[in-house]
Amino acid sequence: MNITTNNNKEKYIKFAFSKNFKTIFFSSFIFVFSHIVFSPSLKNDFVWDDLRNFAGNIHLKNFSWENLKYFFTSIDNDNYFPITWLSIALDYNLWGENPHLWHLTNIILHGIASVIFFLLSYFLLSKIGFHIRESLNGAFIGGLLFSIHPLRVETVCWLSTRADILCAIFLQSSLFFYIKYFNSEEMRNSQDSRHNLSFYFYLLSLFFCLISFLCRPWAITFPFILLLLDFYMRKSQNSLLQLLIEKLPFFFMSMIFAFLAYKAKSYAMLSFDEVRIFDRLILMLSNFLFYIYKTIFPLNLSPLYPLDYFKNNFVFFFFSAQVTVFILIFCIIMHEKFRIIFLPVFAYMIILLPVSGISQVGIQFAADRYTYISTMPFFILFASIIAKYSTPYTKKIIKFLIFVLFTSALTFFPILSFKQSKIWENDYSLWTHVIQSGYETKDAYYNRGCYFVFLPDKSIKNYLNAENDFTMALEFDPQDLNSLKNRAKIRINLGKYREAIEDLEKLTSIKNDSDAILDKVYALEKLGYLGFTEKFKKYYIII
Repeated sequence: MNITTNNNKEKYIKFAFSKNFKTIFFSSFIFVFSHIVFSPSLKNDFVWDDLRNFAGNIHLKNFSWENLKYFFTSIDNDNYFPITWLSIALDYNLWGENPHLWHLTNIILHGIASVIFFLLSYFLLSKIGFHIRESLNGAFIGGLLFSIHPLRVETVCWLSTRADILCAIFLQSSLFFYIKYFNSEEMRNSQDSRHNLSFYFYLLSLFFCLISFLCRPWAITFPFILLLLDFYMRKSQNSLLQLLIEKLPFFFMSMIFAFLAYKAKSYAMLSFDEVRIFDRLILMLSNFLFYIYKTIFPLNLSPLYPLDYFKNNFVFFFFSAQVTVFILIFCIIMHEKFRIIFLPVFAYMIILLPVSGISQVGIQFAADRYTYISTMPFFILFASIIAKYSTPYTKKIIKFLIFVLFTSALTFFPILSFKQSKIWENDYSLWTHVIQSGYETKDAYYNRGCYFVFLPDKSIKNYLNAENDFTMALEFDPQDLNSLKNRAKIRINLGKYREAIEDLEKLTSIKNDSDAILDKVYALEKLGYLGFTEKFKKYYIII
């Protein structure tokens, strides 16, 4: 009996120190810890575009064949990502319009994406020659920091960006099977009959790439990432032409979904008259550095980085662009000597390129959500540094410095992420933070004004707050029709009929708006111009 017990203890101890146990423990820790860090979002409401995208979307309310067909054949709310819509529809049918449980789904999905990132990092580090123990330790630290980084807040806490998380899950899966494919291919070429699964790995990589595009056509440059991996990791002597032919299905999918993304977002793309080619180039180059800086120093993060900020600080961005050029030249010259560093740098630039500003969509010059996939290479780089310098032969001073950096990041990143999650509680906290962060813009004031308008409490205080925000929005753009129209309605509710008429006259001088005309008639009636308004009504009805 004692012998059996001792044997069981030995087996348990052996398992506790095995790589399988460590892998399970590290995965579980990352999953649970990310839940704790982003737990404030469980109290958050629908914000920004959430109501337009979800609550008002009738196609999400059931899984009928008509709705399923609609998801895959239509561009809905300026986007084409049918798999994401299916996940949202599932939330809608499970939780109704309870945003708190929708946020729980987002946190769970982020936890899954983070665990996959940890496993992928471990797989990559072991493939490039690191010992299993060092690979595990490095991947764990890199995966943990990725999962709790403050730049993840926007993607996790804003329900409308769920597509990015789903895309990351399947894109990482595609990358994993692609590496399995070319490793298996090399084994097969070496006449090892045990490794004949390369074709199936290739198909799995292609399949998961397709699913990621159906979640969101975010990483349309993914085929170039595969070519980059071929260049740095693949041992076979395939020609460039052979490698390109091998990637043709990936490139074909990428072009299709790039076209769909363009078709969905073309209305929001700014013309070259609005943003010059030279300005786009500067913005693209400076953004490469901007996101690196925010990754290292994730301070003063904002849900909105308005394009006006870029225009008002052009000299600074021009200098940043020059620094990026020097870094890029250095990377190209020294790539052979420092492959472990420059592979992530090139991968980061390739992934970020479509959203770097070269194709300007919307009113922002940058967004935290753009870092969810694009900065993954940097966390893999950090994992590799940890793996390299966590051996018994590493100098104590280097180990100490790494320990200090890691503990500092592990201390401050969760705190910053926890605080940043609360910013997304509602539209008031969200847009107030944007304004207080120094990124004042018309849209921030307008959106906060709308928050006060739609509050159930129709108090004078809320109306005055709304009026003030619409007034501030008009300071940025005196001809903003939405702000004029909403301020006029607020002023009518406050009894400020003359001020309302001034807004409505300015509005109708810019655009013929029937609602504004009727609001003006109502305001005139309240001021005692009854005879005039009756004649006007008859004239209006005839027209």
